[in-house]
Parts: sequence; C-alpha cells; structure tokens
Amino acid sequence: DDTPRSDEFIAKVFLITQKNKNDTAWAGPHFTNKGGVIGIHKSSDVSMFANIQIHNGTTTEPLDFNSASALYYWELFYYTPMMCFQRLLQEKQFDEATKWMNYIYNPAGYIVNGEIAPWTWNCRPLEETTSWNANPLDAIDPDAVAQNDPTHYKVATFMRLLDQLILRGDMAYRELTRDALNEAKMWYVRALELLGDEPEDYGSSQWAAPSLSVAASQTVQAAYQQDLTMLGRGGVPKNLRTANSLVGLFLPEYNPALTDYWKTLRLRLFNLRHNLSIDGQPLSLAIYAEPTDPKALLTSMVQASQGGSAVLPGTLSLYRFPVMLERARNLVAQLTQFGTSLLSMAEHDDADELTTLLLKQGMELATQSIRIQQRTVDEVDADIAVLAESRRSAQNRLDKYQRLYDEDINHGEQRAMALLDAAAGQSLAGQALSIAEGVADLVPNVFGFATGGSRWGAALRASASVLSLSAAASQSSAEKISRSETYRRRRQEWEIQRDNADGEVKQMDAQLEALKIRRESAQMQVEYQETQQAHTQAQLELLQRKFTNKALYSWMRGKLSAIYYQFFDLTQSFSLMAQEALRRELNDSGVTFIRGDAWNGTTAGLMAGETLSLNLAEMEKAWLERDERALEVTRTVSLAQFYQALSSDNFNLAEKLTQFLREGKGNAGSSGNELKLSNRQIEASMRLSDLNIFSDYPESLGTTRQLKQVSVTLPALIGPYEDIRAVLNYGGSIVMPRGCSAIALSHGVNDSGQFVLDFNDTRYLPFEGIPVNDNGSLTLSFPDSTDRQKALLESLSDIILHIRYTIRS
Repeated sequence: DDTPRSDEFIAKVFLITQKNKNDTAWAGPHFTNKGGVIGIHKSSDVSMFANIQIHNGTTTEPLDFNSASALYYWELFYYTPMMCFQRLLQEKQFDEATKWMNYIYNPAGYIVNGEIAPWTWNCRPLEETTSWNANPLDAIDPDAVAQNDPTHYKVATFMRLLDQLILRGDMAYRELTRDALNEAKMWYVRALELLGDEPEDYGSSQWAAPSLSVAASQTVQAAYQQDLTMLGRGGVPKNLRTANSLVGLFLPEYNPALTDYWKTLRLRLFNLRHNLSIDGQPLSLAIYAEPTDPKALLTSMVQASQGGSAVLPGTLSLYRFPVMLERARNLVAQLTQFGTSLLSMAEHDDADELTTLLLKQGMELATQSIRIQQRTVDEVDADIAVLAESRRSAQNRLDKYQRLYDEDINHGEQRAMALLDAAAGQSLAGQALSIAEGVADLVPNVFGFATGGSRWGAALRASASVLSLSAAASQSSAEKISRSETYRRRRQEWEIQRDNADGEVKQMDAQLEALKIRRESAQMQVEYQETQQAHTQAQLELLQRKFTNKALYSWMRGKLSAIYYQFFDLTQSFSLMAQEALRRELNDSGVTFIRGDAWNGTTAGLMAGETLSLNLAEMEKAWLERDERALEVTRTVSLAQFYQALSSDNFNLAEKLTQFLREGKGNAGSSGNELKLSNRQIEASMRLSDLNIFSDYPESLGTTRQLKQVSVTLPALIGPYEDIRAVLNYGGSIVMPRGCSAIALSHGVNDSGQFVLDFNDTRYLPFEGIPVNDNGSLTLSFPDSTDRQKALLESLSDIILHIRYTIRS
C-alpha cells in the first residue's frame, strides 16, 4: 500500500515540504510507509525532495522568537489569535472565542499518548517564562516591554480569559431561570479555581514610604557608587537616571484590576447563594422556567439561519408598554446618535489616514519630480554644452570665411597672376618679333650681300603673326578677366559662407539664451518642488504631531465601538422589555418584533439604532391596532361562603379560626383551598379556578379574562388605631413583575395594599394579568396569629375579596 497509514506522518511530512509546481506527472501519494519507515514513492519527482530530510518526530527545531522573524512569530502565534478572541468576545460568541483562546492558552491542558502533557501555553515564550524579568526594558512601548518580558502578555491573556468566564456567567445570570443560575455559578466557580486563593498582603509591612528628596538622594548615591565601582574595574560607567534605577526604593505596584476579580466573583456568588439578582435585588423564581413559545423559537431559528442572531427573551418589566416604549425610544435615539458618532469617527479616521497617505504619496511624487526636474536641468546643461561646441565650430567657420573674404586674393595668387601677365607680355613680345621678322623678309637683298631677291611669303606670315598676336592678346585678356571673375565669385561664395556662419552663430546664441532661460526655469521648478516637498513634509509632521491625529481617532473609534456595543446591548434589552410588555398587554406571547438582525458585526453595528427604531414603530402600530377597551367587572367573594360551598372538606371559617387559635395549630380544607395554622401564622388560601369567575359572563363577550386588582375587607372588631398586618400573595405559575405578586394589608376595609389606588398607574398593579381561571391560589396570611393578632382573628367572621378583572376578546 503506497498510501501513508498514519495521519501523523502526513502532517509531519507536509509541514516541511512544498510541492513542486512542475511536478504534474504524478498525482498520487509522494510518500510511502513500509514497516514504519517513510520513503519517497518511486513514481514521484525525486528532485523536489533532493534537499529535504523526512521528519522522524525526534529532531525538531523550535521557533526562535529572538531572531529576525520574531515579529512575524508574535503576530502569527499571539497577536492574531488574541485579536480574533477579543472580537468574538465583544460579539459574545463565547464558544468561538474559547477556540481562539485555546490557540494561546488552554488551562485544561492536553493529553498526549494517554499522558497529561506538561504544557498549557501554546505560544513558546509564554510557556517558557516562569517569572518576571529582573531587568525590565526601559521603554514606553508596551509591546516592546512585553516582548522583552512575556510575563506581561501572560498576565494579560489570563485576565482576558477571566473576563470571558465572568461575562459568560453574567449573561446566564441575567436570564433569571434556575438552570441559567446554575450555569452562571459554574462559570464563576471555574474563574475562581483559575484565580486560586486571594493574597492576604499585597505589600511588605517592613517597607517605609520614602519622600522624594530621600529617594533622589539615595538614587544619586547609588549611581555614584556604581560609577566608581565601574571605573575601578576599568569599565565605562552607565548613566542610569530612569525609573528602573529606583528598584529597591519603591516596591513594584500590584495589579488592582487583577485583585478586583476576587471581589467581583465573591459578590456574584454571594448574590447567587442568597437568592439575589445580579444587582442585589431579591428574586422570586418559578420552580420551572417559563416554556419558550414555539412560534418565537421558530422565528429566532429562522433569523439565525439568515445571518441574524438569536435574541434572548426579554425581562418582564414592572412598567406598562407605553412607558417602556417611550424609554426604549429614548435609548434608541441615543444609540442612533452613538452610531452617527461612530460613523463620523470612522470617517475622520479614514480621512486622516487618506490625508496621511496623500501627503506621503505627495512626498514621493515631489521627490520624483525633483529628480525629473534635475534631470531636465542636466539635459539642458548637456544641450548647452553641445550647442556651445556647435557655436564654436560655427564661429570658427565665420572667422575663417571672414579672413578669406577680407584677404580676397592672397600673395601667391597675386604672384601667379603677375607671372601670368609677364608670360603673356613675353608671349606678345615674341609674336611681335615674329611679325618684325616677316616685315624684314620683305626688304630686297642688296647685291653683293646675298644671292637672290626678297621673300614674298613673309608678308603673309607676318599677317598671320599679327593675327596670332591679336588672338594671344585677346586670350591673355580673357584669362585675366576669367581669373578675376573666378576670384570675385569665390569671394562672393566666401561672403555667403561667412554670412551663413554668422547667421548660425547668431541662431546658436539665441538658442543658448533660450536654453539658459529653460535651465533657469527648470532650476526654479526644482526649487519649487523642493519647497513643495518641504511644505508637504511640514504638513505630514503636523498631521502626525497634532493632538487629533490618527492614534487619537483610532483610540476614540475603539473606545466608542466598545461603548456602542454595550449601549446596543442595553438598548436591545429595553426594546425586548417593551416587547414583553406588549405581549402582556395583547396577551399574545408569539408576537415578535425584535428579530435579532439589528446588529451586523461586519459593518460595526451601524444602522442598529435605525433598525430598532423601526421595530419599536411596528410595536406601536400593532398596539394601536389591536388594543381595545376592556369590560371592567368586579366580583366580590366571601371566603366563609366559599369554604362552606366546597364539594369536599368544607368547613366553617369562624369556627375553625377559633379552634385553631385555641389549639395553637390546625388544618382544614384541601390543597389550594384550605385554612391552616402553623408556626404561629394563619394562612387562608383559595384556588382562583375554583371561584368559577370565568363563567360569570358568556364567552361571546371575550375569552381573555384577567385580574386587574384585588382588595380585601376583613369584617372583624378592630380597635382604634389598630393595624391589620396581613399579607395577600399569589402562588402560581404565572410570571409576575417584581413586587406584583403580593400586597400588605393595613386597615382591612376594601384594602388594596396601596396608599393611593390608581388604575392608570404607569406600573402594573399587584396581581394584574393573572387569568381568572388560573390554577394558582391567593393566600392571606397573618404572621403573628397567636399573639398580638389573636383578638382580631377571634372576632374575624369572614374574609371578603373584591376581585376586579377585565374581559377582552
């Protein structure tokens, strides 16, 4: 079998290898496990494993948190899990938060190969540190101090874990059910077990608080002594004048936040064990929690499946729906303002960050612009140099042509022309001699000097010579004129070349002037960019140095986010209380308006106030549409007649009272409808359903019939200024607002238990909302029956209940 048999081998191998991108020939397993020996599959590309040693589980290289990658390791193994844990804790997702906390710290520990592992911290520096660093880092950066001494991170992580346990217990505590209270106690006890015993003494009793002058004097003396010691050893004294040099003068401060955990947990457990609410109010809980309405449960599940959150049931408030609606609206308005402030803070933060980014980009662009302009200046300088060289060349040509023009015909050419003129003269002279020769031939010979006569052809030859002479003279003149014109044309060409060179020089001078202006402009542009860069740098420094900087906005944003979520939790609780009041007003436990989709963690909960405001408006609309005027009915009940009319175990109230007071104990009637005397207290109870109040009026008038108020009249002999001192309380399964399940009787004549009976009271009246056919009972008790109330009870002939109730459709 080529497939590795153990997942452990797969993890160990692939944690240290990387698949070659070019390895496409083999898609199967790259490793084999034969007899516990891991090898490379023969079909795999061996080159990708050429420099890799298979991990055998015995040689490991721990991560070095002091290396160049230390910050990366801290971010990976501590900062990221803690950030996720904190975010999930704020959103009250405790299970997910616990999962992320376990990546750092798991107080339950681990079991490896059936044995308890010796570690609980999963971040190496936190596991290795066991005590405080004796030489703390003298810095103000908390992360730098904590990285130097990881005990700070260790304590901070432990405190965050305690926060999670206490917050989880508080949420269960606020549900006010017996199961939830047991769960809250479990979380509190777990937190106490992690804390251990509280220290009895946080400081040394032998330490005396020195004054600042004494402390400074001792510090200077210690520093000088240390300097002298270092100098005596040939070392360099250290100039320590910081708070860390005062070790020994001042004891390290204990952490008051950590010690407050014991106080908080003791208070929570004290309230739990004494049947008090989380804020110290007495509790009156039913034996079993109120069953969840199936429609509300289904609605909550649907909302959770659609991305919302399941909403916990609201607490029944003492106040009526209009009052709770108004208070909830006030809180929603404040929550909306918080959301607007948070959005504004986020916008300020983003705008500040954008401004910082733009300024930094402006700095970079200015630097690049300066380099570009400097390059432009260099380019202009190069153009000036090239043009200057070209101008020198043109100037040389101009000077040369000017000299040639001014010189016109040089000395050699003049000598050549003189020689040509001399040659032409000599040639003409020779021709003249030839003519003379011809003329001489015409003269006759003198007898005796020569034989023969004259030569008659000489005349023709002389004529020819004359013509030749004339032609030679003309040719000589033509050549002279030709040379003169050639020189003149040449001089004209030189003039043209001189003028061209002069024009080029002037053009280059103009171009040089333009380049100088361009260079000056580029240099001014460089100076402008440098000035702009300096101004941008000053703006950036001011933006980073000002009080309302990004750090302040980030802090305010984080602080406001925390307050915003807590205020949302408070506002949603009030909205749920208003919803419970509406359900009570409409007698409909299934009506739901707070759907749990108001808070969206991905958008920081923005628009939560507007969503709750819409829910409250829907509540008000439903209340206005469904509210109706109820029929108001009063039913007077005589307990003496009620007890006499019982189908079984009936009795006479007055006789039994006298008998019980005489005997000091007694019990008459059946459970729920009885009269008894025990522990010096007489109790007379009756079950509401046995009064048959529901059948007084036909059902067509309405099927919802609930108590509005109950008063008591005691027909007895009461002396002047004598008080009744009796209590009428309700015992049943109906959840009542705090203080509405009992009344205290004082005068006994249509006694409502209140100073002023107001049916329009903003708070619910005692016993209001109890169905008239409820199986619960009303019990009238006299706490001091056998002593001071004995005479009153002996004269008591009846107990009259004035039951006021309403009928709704």
